[in-house]
Amino acid sequence: MFSIKKFLFNIKKSLLDNTEKKKTYSTFFKWSFTKTISIIFLTYLLQIINPYLDYWIKAIINDYLTPDNVVFKLNIINNSEYITFLSAIAAIGGVFIALYFSSLSAINATLYSTFSKNLRDLLYRDKISDTYIKILSITTFFSFTLIGFYLLGFEKIYIAIPILLLLIGFSIFSYFGMGNRMHELLGSDTLAHSIFNNLYRYINHTTKSDIYNHDRSFQKHYFTQASNEIKLLTSLIETSLENYKIHNASFQNITLNIFKLLTYYQIKKRQIPYNSLWYRQEYKYKDLYKMGNFSNLDIFVQNAMMPQGESKSDLFWIEDKLIIYIIKILINKIKNDEIEDYQDLLSYFLRYIKILVNNGNVAYAVKIIEQLKKEMDSDSSIKNSNLLLLTDYTYSLPIEILLEFIKNINIYSYSYVSNVVNTNDLAKEQVKNKFNENLSETLNWLHEKLSLEIKAEGKEISHKWYQVEIIMLTLSKEFVDNIETINNLLKSFFKNDLKDKNIQLYATILHRKWEFINKYILNFQQIETILNEYIDKRNIDDLNWKEFDIEEYKNKNKILKRECILEIGEILTLIDDRKADNIPDIKGFFLQTTSENLIELLLNKNYKELINIYPKFLISSMFKYYDLKPDFNTEHLNWRKEGELVQSFLPILNLLEITGLIKIILEFNEEQEVWDKIENYWLNLLKDEKKFININFIHSIISISDSRLGVSPGD
Repeated sequence: MFSIKKFLFNIKKSLLDNTEKKKTYSTFFKWSFTKTISIIFLTYLLQIINPYLDYWIKAIINDYLTPDNVVFKLNIINNSEYITFLSAIAAIGGVFIALYFSSLSAINATLYSTFSKNLRDLLYRDKISDTYIKILSITTFFSFTLIGFYLLGFEKIYIAIPILLLLIGFSIFSYFGMGNRMHELLGSDTLAHSIFNNLYRYINHTTKSDIYNHDRSFQKHYFTQASNEIKLLTSLIETSLENYKIHNASFQNITLNIFKLLTYYQIKKRQIPYNSLWYRQEYKYKDLYKMGNFSNLDIFVQNAMMPQGESKSDLFWIEDKLIIYIIKILINKIKNDEIEDYQDLLSYFLRYIKILVNNGNVAYAVKIIEQLKKEMDSDSSIKNSNLLLLTDYTYSLPIEILLEFIKNINIYSYSYVSNVVNTNDLAKEQVKNKFNENLSETLNWLHEKLSLEIKAEGKEISHKWYQVEIIMLTLSKEFVDNIETINNLLKSFFKNDLKDKNIQLYATILHRKWEFINKYILNFQQIETILNEYIDKRNIDDLNWKEFDIEEYKNKNKILKRECILEIGEILTLIDDRKADNIPDIKGFFLQTTSENLIELLLNKNYKELINIYPKFLISSMFKYYDLKPDFNTEHLNWRKEGELVQSFLPILNLLEITGLIKIILEFNEEQEVWDKIENYWLNLLKDEKKFININFIHSIISISDSRLGVSPGD
């Protein structure tokens, strides 16, 4: 019995082993069968047409491709020469294949210590290497096939000789290029090529308007595939950042390719349905105690069920994963003072921000610059000179967003939407390319509604004005949200605590804040025109329109401007003087800005703020004079030195001019008490034992300037 069971067990084991072997053989079969049969079949075709080819090739070469005194004859090749030639070709191909995989193994071993397995597998995705190895394999096996056919008794195929010459020549000379490319495979940017190619492919598949595009399974499949590729890309960047010195040369190309991908994707988004599963789905649940949400709450409670959440498409799931790595690469470039790289990256960054704003995504553009600010603030290792550049660039981005938004403000108007609706049939045509992707959901709903009306009634029931109204309901909400986002920038983005830490950075940020406020106020008329349209041209008041108050926006603007000029006035005496010509004269700019806005504070009767700022303005004007005054001996005074001296008086003349205007306005408003405070401040300065100002000094400035036609910078 034992022997029988042993015999049966051995049979069972051998069958299992054979099954595993068969699986292995089937894998080899799948890899090689089709290619092997194809080359054998092509060789057989050559064998059939060989006699005809010999005749026509000799005729063509003799008639067209040889000189008059040369005759082409097909030399008879003996057996050994034919076999030797084919064997040499096969041997060379085999050697190149071995060399290629040896090099690939060496690269894999180099990457083994730093890259994970999924990243090392990117080596085998390289299309150039894959194509090269296929050509080598075809060349080698084709030579063996010709030898095999000849040994079976077939005649020699002469046309195969030039074909093999071309193939082996291509392989030999390409190997030189492949040798150089092997070094490139150590770079993370080369490894990322296949990832970017796949992402472009999935985006293109998703935007196709065919039966597969509407299938939820295909949408989910492309989302999953794209997610895996992005995980690979982010993992590659993270690993490369850990070994920054090794891979720093690759980051420039990687970042540029990410910007190109995101720009291409932003344009293509309009063709992707809002409810497509290509977008990552998020669920949002209502507050059940809010008005209108608890009408059917008792039904859910009785059945012990929670109301289902509403599915929302995340339109920026790809951007969220990639932008943060762009910022990290940018910060690293700046930290390592790679000026030739990070200046290009900054320009690409700005270009992408503008593209987002052009497509109506102001909120997301703001989110990106807030991420940049957060990363910059959290990294204390950036050199001070580079930090000043990065700070100025970062805080100039809100201004760029504002100007780009104003530049394209017409797309939010009633006139633009009316023109699109009246010149297009929304029931038959998709007009997504004329609006940004945030309107995709509304346009889809409207398209389906109109299509249903035509099927049911044979014509459109909804009038054109109603179609405009439905689109404007969403578009106006987006416009007002953008205005509020821009307004909030001043409160959140420009808020900083650098006043006591780094006054130069603080002044740089304050300058950009002041510029932003003034550009916003200057262009607010265009915003007001669009907002008034929403009120005047609205046809159905009972729709869920977004609330807004134009006067409230204007008042906020005035308050923000006043608060900013107070901030500027507060730090006038704290800002350092210029150390070199390549440093902007922020102190001089703020001094003149303060002088012009003191009158505005006065006209608005902000006397408290005026009294607070004026002493700092006076002292700063005096300091500016001493900063500009040339050093010279009176005995060697010449016309050039005298000109420099007169120019140095300009801050004092400006101070006196503004003070005179303040006196006139206060007298007109009968505010003697306010003027007394300003006058007392002057008198205290003139009486001070350590005084650096006196009446004679001021008199001399006025006299010399008058004789030399010196005037203050103001009007």
